[in-house]
Amino acid sequence: MRKLLGFFAAFAAVAFMSCSGGAGGAATPTEVAEQSMKCIQNKDYKGYVDLINFPETMKESEVKTQKEMYVNMMENKMKESVEKAGGIKEFKAAGEENVTDTTATVKMNVTYGNDSTAVQNVDCVKTKDGSWKLKSNK
Repeated sequence: MRKLLGFFAAFAAVAFMSCSGGAGGAATPTEVAEQSMKCIQNKDYKGYVDLINFPETMKESEVKTQKEMYVNMMENKMKESVEKAGGIKEFKAAGEENVTDTTATVKMNVTYGNDSTAVQNVDCVKTKDGSWKLKSNK
């Protein structure tokens, strides 16, 4: 379970299009955190990666390469961690912390299919257009 928690913490740190394909960003950090968990729950790793804020200084080709890398990595790592725990059964936002004008951390209570639970921190950043995305470590 410790590996699972570490993995989520790492992805929250590297972390708007919704999983249903909508364009734009989330209005609040909680919305983007919930959307990211929904993507993981539905095994929509591309949708999750679309929620990550990549630096504007990156070329389009670099962003595309990074997104492909993240999707492949998530597919492999989720099989080792989340799917092994029975997938995400349910999740609920437990509040926002460390909120500034441009950053926030959302605490998510997560219950897995095997009934284990965890609290995940999802780091978010406000983009120049005013939407919220997952914080990238780049």
